[in-house]
Amino acid sequence: MNYWDERLRLSTSLQRNVIEATVGGVLNRFIMRNRRLVLFFEDIIGEYILICERHSHKGDLRELSQRWGELAFEKLIPGSIKKLPCSTIINSILRKSWKNLGIVDDLHLRENDQVITLTTKNESITRTIGGNEFMPGFFNGVISALYRSESKIVNSLQSRDSCEYEFELTDEPFEVKGKDKSIYNRLNYLEPLRGFTLNDAIRSGIFQLREGYKIYFRGKRLTITENTMFHLVGNANILLDEVPSISYDFFKEIIEEDSTDEQKLTLLKNLLQIMGWGVIKIIIKDKNEIFIEIKNPPYGLQMEKDNWYFLIKAVLGYIWVLDRDFEIIEVIRDFKSLRAVYGR
Repeated sequence: MNYWDERLRLSTSLQRNVIEATVGGVLNRFIMRNRRLVLFFEDIIGEYILICERHSHKGDLRELSQRWGELAFEKLIPGSIKKLPCSTIINSILRKSWKNLGIVDDLHLRENDQVITLTTKNESITRTIGGNEFMPGFFNGVISALYRSESKIVNSLQSRDSCEYEFELTDEPFEVKGKDKSIYNRLNYLEPLRGFTLNDAIRSGIFQLREGYKIYFRGKRLTITENTMFHLVGNANILLDEVPSISYDFFKEIIEEDSTDEQKLTLLKNLLQIMGWGVIKIIIKDKNEIFIEIKNPPYGLQMEKDNWYFLIKAVLGYIWVLDRDFEIIEVIRDFKSLRAVYGR
């Protein structure tokens, strides 16, 4: 293993604070400056994408993920890195970073005049559900942002273990509007606190780290990602009412049935906090209402309002493991604070 591979390996990155795990947050400090990362269960995301595509929303998801790729690479890559050849950014920097975060097993770009070919192995989402429009859209946005030119997909070959995408640069000027990086940083700043972190979860065995970078909880894989995608999904409001059922079907298989309601909710609090969704407080009132407060939730890069409804509805699905009669009663947004009330 060479220096770059060893440096970026997730387990090593956590030890060296390249990936900084704090109470309620996960920050990536490598190359692309501080950016707020979150973990989420890949099966839930994948099933949501499948349902949307089966209901004729392939194009909507492709446009959404393309914008996510454009925002992330336009706003978060430092100017000094952008001066490098695009092939170097992909084949040297991004390949090693994404491999050791578990996003892909391999990544390679080749150029032929205006045609850009990108190949991946075991890419996130596709390795779970097979062919989809979400990941090609994301990579399309990445290519447009890196080459400073609008691009279009001209070919896509996908299987669960390997994919090849061809993009054509159109020479049309590239532009994407989003939050200024300084505002993004300010909103996502986390006060140092003492408490359980991703590091602790891995050391204690709550999360399992396989091959140095693949994170699992009770046999289910988590993907680690920049959080803007969830805000774009929330604002698009595509079949979000399907999310609680997807979440319920997922969690009922892995949550211990003989644990008490209090133990189940303590696990939910710990999971959300470890996975970088903020500092979590859960209060049960008369067993008929559950209050969940999130301090310092992750904010996205998009210009539109921040929207955590995907998370809120996924939490409802978890709470259904306690009782299917629960529903979302109220959601309150304040500056750097989010509260959700679930009742029956």
